[in-house]
Amino acid sequence: MSITKPKVLFLGDLNEDLIEYKEFKQKFDCIFTTLTTREQLVKDFQTKYSNIQAIYGSWLGFHLIGGFNKELIENAPLNLKIITVCSVGYDGYDIESMTNKGIILTNTPSIGADHVADTVLYFTLSSFRFFQNFQNELKFTKNTIKSRIKLQQNNHLNENNYAFGHIINKNFKINSPKDKNVIIVGFGNIGIKIAKRLFSIGMKINYVKRNKLSKLQELNLGFPVNFFPNLKEAAPIADLIILALPGSPETRHMLNKNIIDLLPTNSRIINVGRGSIINEKDLIEALENGKISFAGLDVFENEPQVPQALLNKENVICTPHIAGSTVENFDESAIYCLKNIENVLLQGKNPSSKVN
Repeated sequence: MSITKPKVLFLGDLNEDLIEYKEFKQKFDCIFTTLTTREQLVKDFQTKYSNIQAIYGSWLGFHLIGGFNKELIENAPLNLKIITVCSVGYDGYDIESMTNKGIILTNTPSIGADHVADTVLYFTLSSFRFFQNFQNELKFTKNTIKSRIKLQQNNHLNENNYAFGHIINKNFKINSPKDKNVIIVGFGNIGIKIAKRLFSIGMKINYVKRNKLSKLQELNLGFPVNFFPNLKEAAPIADLIILALPGSPETRHMLNKNIIDLLPTNSRIINVGRGSIINEKDLIEALENGKISFAGLDVFENEPQVPQALLNKENVICTPHIAGSTVENFDESAIYCLKNIENVLLQGKNPSSKVN
């Protein structure tokens, strides 16, 4: 007599060559789907997916159809016990309604923290050295000296002077990050890994966090840090601000004109948290008037759309929400989610990183 395996619906894909997945599919009936519309999923929940007990949400999860909220929750299969998502963020999931329906939501903690921190290091070096501008000009001129001259042609130096590469134009001077103040807003696992990298290149580390770390916790970091209770107090000393915290009603537009006005001229902004943390209109205005000299953005206020005004600027680097996107992170997150499903459905255990 065959034993019916619990059915698990996979949204998106994973590395099916993982040993952990091969073992998983021996215990579960794995069903893969590509989401099309909310209406279609409601129908599928009532028909071919009516017996699923778990949903594996890859990086996009339900984002493509507007999130997992009231309409979908009301029509969710009666036996659905857990939804586990590969991302740290869980925007678009109606936590209260899921809890009332008895559906567990788990996210994936900062497994990719090192990869995100590497991206921030890239943005940081770019923000002080403007390597990308030199590279782009060199591709055009195919001449090292001419490329430097071309970039600084709007400065007081002319073609008869030696173009050292320390000035691009009247607005952008090339600086070292050494001894500059970085303000890291959000000092969890990702923030701390960012701090370690930036301390290694000589930056002074300041952090903004709801609660100050204990003296022992600060000592265990291995490098000196300075605490600020909020961004407003930290802003006046900021050579660079790094946003590495989740999106929420409390953090929405945390970086706005009022904060930008407090910054020193030529400050730099990096965001690897959530796009909603920045008021993009205010940021664009500050980039245009020279208050902010650089922005490195991996997330955007109205994703997946990115304002053309940001893409057009030579002092802005935009990446398409890939700060943690490595093969290693992709696989480790999948393994984490598979384990959560197994713990709930087969072991009767509480999953890790339970949201509700």
